[in-house]
Amino acid sequence: MEPKRIVSVAGVALLGVVAIWPTGRAAPPLEDEAVVAGEIDGLFEGAWAEAGVAPAGDVEDGVFYRRVAIDLHGTIPSLPEIRAFNDEPADGRRERLIARLVADERFADRISEELKTWFVGDEPREGLDARFRERRFRVWLQDQVEAGVGYDEMVRQMIASSGLPTDVPSVNYIAGNHADPERLASRTAVTLLGLQIGCAQCHDHPFADWSQEEFRGTAAFFGRVRRGMSRTFPGQVGIHDWPADQIARDEDAEPDAESEPDAEPEADAAPEVPPTELAGAVDDETLPREMNVEELEEMFEEEREELVEEIDFATHPPLVPFEVENLPVALAAETPRAAFAEWLVASERFPRAAVSRVWRYLMHRGLVEPFDDLDGGEFADPALEKILDHLAADFVAHGYDVRRLVRVICLTRVYRMSSIPADGAELDEADEVYAVYRPSPLRGRTMAFALIQATSASTLDANGSIISRIQRYGLWDEMVKRFGDPAETDAEIRDTIPRVLSVMNMKVLDDDSEGRLRTDLFGVAGRIDRLTTSDEAAVEAIVLMTQSRRPTDLERELYVEYLGDAVARAEAAPEETPGPTPEPDDDGETDDDEEDATPPGTPRARAIADIFWAELNSTEFQTQH
Repeated sequence: MEPKRIVSVAGVALLGVVAIWPTGRAAPPLEDEAVVAGEIDGLFEGAWAEAGVAPAGDVEDGVFYRRVAIDLHGTIPSLPEIRAFNDEPADGRRERLIARLVADERFADRISEELKTWFVGDEPREGLDARFRERRFRVWLQDQVEAGVGYDEMVRQMIASSGLPTDVPSVNYIAGNHADPERLASRTAVTLLGLQIGCAQCHDHPFADWSQEEFRGTAAFFGRVRRGMSRTFPGQVGIHDWPADQIARDEDAEPDAESEPDAEPEADAAPEVPPTELAGAVDDETLPREMNVEELEEMFEEEREELVEEIDFATHPPLVPFEVENLPVALAAETPRAAFAEWLVASERFPRAAVSRVWRYLMHRGLVEPFDDLDGGEFADPALEKILDHLAADFVAHGYDVRRLVRVICLTRVYRMSSIPADGAELDEADEVYAVYRPSPLRGRTMAFALIQATSASTLDANGSIISRIQRYGLWDEMVKRFGDPAETDAEIRDTIPRVLSVMNMKVLDDDSEGRLRTDLFGVAGRIDRLTTSDEAAVEAIVLMTQSRRPTDLERELYVEYLGDAVARAEAAPEETPGPTPEPDDDGETDDDEEDATPPGTPRARAIADIFWAELNSTEFQTQH
């Protein structure tokens, strides 16, 4: 039976009296998912034996909950959630947790954000209408995940749908990629097939079996796409395909600017080709060793003109590069995008690309590297390719169910493994064959959500307070501006000194009236001070809220001592007598430094805020491990 939400005041939750489970649909049965995970474990065990590497042990339960909550909900568990988890019977506790988290509406919210980034990128959208369309697309993806729609059907709709981006959200895949045939060909190949074909835009791919003509043929499936409203054919608006015999009649038509998803590129402008893609056209032996940017651009200009041709993709014949038998030819003549969508989801590469991306998202590294280049990438061990194929076959056999795929991966031994290598194991050797979990710094979104959740007494979900939700998204925006959120480029996130210092000095971590660590009744430090009957209970609440585990013996000893000393110092200090009121200056202000004023609350509350601040700025808190 699905656990019920019990309404309680924050103070009762802090004391751990009430158990609150996440809301959402009833957790589905695990079916044979544990069996599939066991088969994956068997392949890994063979690789470990072959390499002579001992695998790390399981991570402790609280840290496992934190890990899986970050991946599936994009934040850490709340204090009520972690207390309830700890009170569960140990047998099967992790399996039940995974099923609950995937069934929760927060999973669909988080995974839809990731899918949106895969499909249209993460660059900022200019203008309210563009941001609205992007949100419509993300909400549509969330609805598909919640409804259990297969990944293949989502992709069919994204590729083949027509209509206004605001009315038919699935067309935002086309609109979000500017309805550009070449951009759509590249994005589709890398995201949905795991093939890096950008080179083929200008010349035959030097490594992959993909020619320039095949790239153009793939782009031609999107060549008839038109955006906006035409004066010639007013019945067609938004994203739509026009019949081939009408393409020529539309050349002089002016689109309706208000219905345009994005600005149209100039018709006469040749697509830009980065110099890096032209490097192969220049003889290395004749390339000058020292050249400035202007000289390099001048050198490449002639090559650029030779390599880039202006192609009319509307009339160019569509062509698929492989598995030609899967293309419905009759459908391609009438609706090219619908035919291409059927060919795409029927490709054996399609489920492998999806599994590779989901694995990379959950494990922070690919089975193949690069994870989005299945043909040109390298598998560190032959077992990794077998694992990719095994998961892809299960993905297809169960209707391209993203939720099931996530549950299977989370049930594997490598996912629940500790980030500390086994005794005697070398870290690099263990890491290469997945014999140890690889930690990763939190991304901007996760860091923002985790900071707000860690300083909240209740669970922040769709039923959370509007103030907390506004703070989460405001802090998310601030974190992305400061550090980026490299989901699309997948750039490495580093714990640089500026990043660490920036977090330390955020107003959200202050103990004054603007910070989350306020020491009065409205702040988390003040609440813990008033609602815990002992220093041991206060320390346990702090560590559970920030690290999702109970404090170690050493932490308990040091923090309890710190709290006791703070109270003792305050009791021993003489009472301060008020001094003379400072004279105001010409602007009516005094010389009082408000930042040095003692915050409200008891000395114990201020000491609790200090401990909180130290935990939130620790490497442990800011890392998924």
